[in-house]
Amino acid sequence: MKNFIITLPLALALIGCGDNAPSNEEIKSALANNQGRKGCAVSPLFRFPPDAKRAEGNERILAPFTSTGLVVLSGEQYELTAKGKAVHDEQMPGFCFTNSYEITDIKVEKSEPEKDLPPALSGAWYVSLRFVPSNLEDWARSPELLEVAGRNSLEKIQQDTPYIVRVAKKVGDDKLFVADPRFHFNPTIGFSMAF
Repeated sequence: MKNFIITLPLALALIGCGDNAPSNEEIKSALANNQGRKGCAVSPLFRFPPDAKRAEGNERILAPFTSTGLVVLSGEQYELTAKGKAVHDEQMPGFCFTNSYEITDIKVEKSEPEKDLPPALSGAWYVSLRFVPSNLEDWARSPELLEVAGRNSLEKIQQDTPYIVRVAKKVGDDKLFVADPRFHFNPTIGFSMAF
């Protein structure tokens, strides 16, 4: 009977703590802007058509995009193929290997004690999660492309590294938001070019 009396309050406290934590749906909603981001291979070189002077000396970067069928060398000028046009984004500028990300493996790691919260917040939590591409274009798996991307790799493209994000709620507002100025989700793969 003693064990039951001691254990019941502890169990009730844990249940209360669990109820206070944000749901997976709330966390996904707070990070919705990140989910809609494109993942792209980017470089100033990918404004088409690059002038001959800019392309000169950067053949090593353009080669994997040629061999994967995104770009073709026509005379002395590089041009986008139909396949390349389908994944090219002039605004980046770059070739996009996914149009959005799914958030997976969500876990509330830690709740901030109420006494440590700033007056404007009613709750704050540290959450671990992963961003996984909704789809991944086959050309992005090219070993030749990953080699010229330098320190980047397929793991970087697939965002296989977990993130830890601080999320919170304001007093009087039940909406969860990202309260972590250090959090930055950037799914682009940069290609340095010779000038």
